[in-house]
Amino acid sequence: MIYELGTPTHEKVRGLFAGLNYHLVIFSIIEGNSPGQIWVDRLDQPQTAFVWDKVEGGFYLVGNENNDEFNAALNHCIRQNIYPATWNTYTMMRRCKVCAKTKDGQNY
Repeated sequence: MIYELGTPTHEKVRGLFAGLNYHLVIFSIIEGNSPGQIWVDRLDQPQTAFVWDKVEGGFYLVGNENNDEFNAALNHCIRQNIYPATWNTYTMMRRCKVCAKTKDGQNY
């Protein structure tokens, strides 16, 4: 099973990411200072967690790598929700770049 944590409950995964202190964005998302989403295997005491950094587009997966039920649900979540959302963002950014012009009228 997979559950998305709301911002007020992001703190539940802080311990799982303890070894990744150099990835500041993870903790910024946990603290609600950066846009992102967090999914876990259990709401009460997560053993596996997945973070989507919506600024840089990074993904972070920690915990039990043998959590087959979570891994299958995450695979489905990525295919049905994350991939389409990131593709739409990429397509929109690409269109904006093509349409953007410099001050002298040249395309970027």
